[in-house]
Amino acid sequence: MSKKVVLITGSSRGIGAACATEFAEAGYNVVIHCNSNIQKAKEVSELCKALGAEVLVFQADVSKYDECNRLVDAAIEHFGQIDVLVNNAGIEANGSIMETTLEQFDDVMKVNAYGPFYMSKLVVPHMIERKTGSIIFMSSTSAATGSTGSSAYATSKAALIGLTKTLARDLAPIGINVNAICPGPIETDMVAALPIELKTWIKGSVFAGRLGKPEEVGAAAVFLASEKANYITGQSLTIDGIFRT
Repeated sequence: MSKKVVLITGSSRGIGAACATEFAEAGYNVVIHCNSNIQKAKEVSELCKALGAEVLVFQADVSKYDECNRLVDAAIEHFGQIDVLVNNAGIEANGSIMETTLEQFDDVMKVNAYGPFYMSKLVVPHMIERKTGSIIFMSSTSAATGSTGSSAYATSKAALIGLTKTLARDLAPIGINVNAICPGPIETDMVAALPIELKTWIKGSVFAGRLGKPEEVGAAAVFLASEKANYITGQSLTIDGIFRT
């Protein structure tokens, strides 16, 4: 029996890279996607290969439908199937609604909300044909609570929750599961780039007393894609060490 295949957008670093290595360790072949940092994507590819995975690395801008189409076509041509789609690619533009420009809002929504919609629209027909599959949206705790000074990002991540629940209803009768993961503060480049005062406040606001690790999120994604989670769909799994928002 051939290995299952996972396609992970935004998997050259951070949570996406951790998802790639966790799926590789679980026995999957992996499609690694990046927008610009092809070198980092190749480094993640080597880690996955060392774990026994066959890997395809592909560069594309997920905010553009045609490029998403190229990505999905390449994955199908190379592996013949996509069993799991992890919609992880995302960007952030910090700022209140007064500070956020229309261009910034558009950019965040195109990558964080339109991109996952495009990718799911393109992958779902292949999953329907095989009557199986799992789609995972990487949302955020801010989807439910909001996030001070992050109007565009929180809005885009909230959109993914609605998409998760709707697709889950549409696809459950066919055997396709759809879930969201909502990470809180995780040790990623995005958090590392924050001002030291804000990082100190964030760490002090987590009851677990630390930031989460990307591989902890990746492990949750592997579980949601597994047969053990076949009856879990339309759900949002929060991974935040109990973040005091």
